[in-house]
Amino acid sequence: MKMGLKHLFYLAIFVSSILLLTACQASDKQLAAKNTKQENTSQAARLINPDEKSLAEIKGVIREALKGAEVKLAERIFIDSSWLSIERTHKKNIQNPHLSGRSYEMPITFQLLKIGEKCVIKKHDEERFWKLKQVKCQAIKKDD
Repeated sequence: MKMGLKHLFYLAIFVSSILLLTACQASDKQLAAKNTKQENTSQAARLINPDEKSLAEIKGVIREALKGAEVKLAERIFIDSSWLSIERTHKKNIQNPHLSGRSYEMPITFQLLKIGEKCVIKKHDEERFWKLKQVKCQAIKKDD
């Protein structure tokens, strides 16, 4: 009888594990569906009345997305366009001179988007999104 209870205990643990894994998969699918739905409802956007706080927040997000790399951003970032392209730089030294003066790698691109009432920055090569708290933006109409 003890052997039967032991097997029943292991069977209960096995069934619980399967139920837990199934629940996790369902929530991952729901999250992916929600992200896809959000992406489909996102619109390209422009900044509205940017100030020092909003520009600092954007610069911080870009720095975070570039893993701490320092970048110089134009004052009119995301005002005339929803796109930001950043060229990759190469360190120049005697062992690795960069003779052409240009990088032929694809630039790193970001886009300012409006999703619902929120403004977000999207990094395209990773499909990552950062919500902006200090930034006000408006969706760009298709004919703009």
